[in-house]
Amino acid sequence: MLPAVTANVADVAESGLRYLICNQACQKWHRGFESHRRLNFLYMQPIKPKWSDSGLVLVCERCTKERIPEEDPDKAAEIGDFHLRDWLKDRLKADGLWGKIRAINTSCMDVCARRHVTVVIDPKIEGKEAQAFIVDPIAGREAVYSEIVKRLG
Repeated sequence: MLPAVTANVADVAESGLRYLICNQACQKWHRGFESHRRLNFLYMQPIKPKWSDSGLVLVCERCTKERIPEEDPDKAAEIGDFHLRDWLKDRLKADGLWGKIRAINTSCMDVCARRHVTVVIDPKIEGKEAQAFIVDPIAGREAVYSEIVKRLG
């Protein structure tokens, strides 16, 4: 079991990051190894992901996994194990756009339409705003992909 350790919060100007620096109790616990004397625990670091210059595509996971099967079993049978986000990811990779454009699953966005999946295209390009769509996951996938490439690509 690890001993209880108290820590002082200190600002370290290195790269504009904030670190927690262990006090004497922590230094004793590490038995004097020079590399462990002043442990820095990172608790927040700004990053710049590849997609931050173009944008994100948010796909409601609840629509596919819960709502459609509950509300319309026939549509659920038509869709089968197809997931719009996975298809978008594969298509973006095939076209060399994955990384620059990222498709991610989200929980419910409270924009529900029977037999459809909610998709939000959120460009990180100045002057462009996020746009929400309801999409038939099978019949509308090519149309939503074209809109994603047009707005983010």
